[in-house]
Amino acid sequence: MNSWFSYSNAIKIVNSNNSTFSGLQLVNTAVESTPTPDTYAISIDSASSHITINDANILDDRSPPYSRGIFNAGTETIIGNSRETNLALASGPGGQGVSAEPNSKIAKAGDSGTSNTATLPSVVSSGDALSSSLIASSTTTGVSIPPSSCQAQTAISVPGLTANSAVAWALRTAPAGDWSFVNVRPVVADGLLVLYLCNPTSRVITPAQAEVNLGMSR
Repeated sequence: MNSWFSYSNAIKIVNSNNSTFSGLQLVNTAVESTPTPDTYAISIDSASSHITINDANILDDRSPPYSRGIFNAGTETIIGNSRETNLALASGPGGQGVSAEPNSKIAKAGDSGTSNTATLPSVVSSGDALSSSLIASSTTTGVSIPPSSCQAQTAISVPGLTANSAVAWALRTAPAGDWSFVNVRPVVADGLLVLYLCNPTSRVITPAQAEVNLGMSR
């Protein structure tokens, strides 16, 4: 799901159970006049339980930013691979709001509660990133990426790879600069892997060259 310039919550979860939301690009939620409860990119109410938020990229490229992170008042909430950049208020453990919810289970890659910029997780996977074996490494081009577009990197030949393979990736160094905005999407075919760097923002970004490890998930 992609959301740009939503006046209020890009995703508002109300009285929902056992629901999963994945692959979320939520950019520039809210404006100056938006009521505070509606400025969160994702809002989970207290009547909801067993909600999973996975692979969410929440960012605001405006100055000042108006978007906030995740408001979680639900129970047994799982938040995994959440990335937050330049927000008016980043999410604390469990999501901002009722952040000490005793029944919440948090699987965040970094605690962004004390910073406006969350840590980009070192591994994002289309499969199980916790059990993968290294199959290749690559260096990104360092070329600028236009707004709301993806840029293919150099194709990598990987014998044994199929269109059904699940691939995980990891940076060899800590992300810096425009890497905070980048979404990485591995695309697979028989014997071939292409890494796409995607820019969900409304401006040109230039992620510096970086070495990336690639693994096949089991």
